[in-house]
Parts: sequence; C-alpha cells; structure tokens
Amino acid sequence: MGDQRPGHIGYCDTHQKRLYSSRKQAKQQIRKFHANTGMREYRCDLVKGHWHIGHLPLAVVEGRKTARQIYGGAR
Repeated sequence: MGDQRPGHIGYCDTHQKRLYSSRKQAKQQIRKFHANTGMREYRCDLVKGHWHIGHLPLAVVEGRKTARQIYGGAR
C-alpha cells in the first residue's frame, strides 16, 4: 500500500522520517494531519535545505521550557 499522506519528497534513510522541501510545506502537513498534537517542523541535519516533522519534547508541551531553550534557538 502506498503512502497515504502525499506531500513529502522522499524519506531520510538515517532518521526514518519523511523529507519536506521547505519549512512551509512541513508546516502545511502539520496543520493538515497533526493539528493540535504537539508536532513541530525541524531541519534535517543530514539533507541540507530539507525538513522533518516530529513531536515537541514533553517539557515544551507542559510549558516548563521553550523549544528555544532545548534546541538552543537554532532553526
């Protein structure tokens, strides 16, 4: 069975996650399929210029820290 969520451009073999060609495209997928689920877009550190979607850390979801505090402000 094929992927039921088109919109990505491929997969990152190392991270085992879908690759998106832009931050905007990743955010659109979050809004479409993961609204209000604590997901965020983040850069793939292996494929330059591409993005993944992943869960926010629990500390951020609970409001104890900001994503900037955890990830050092790198976006």
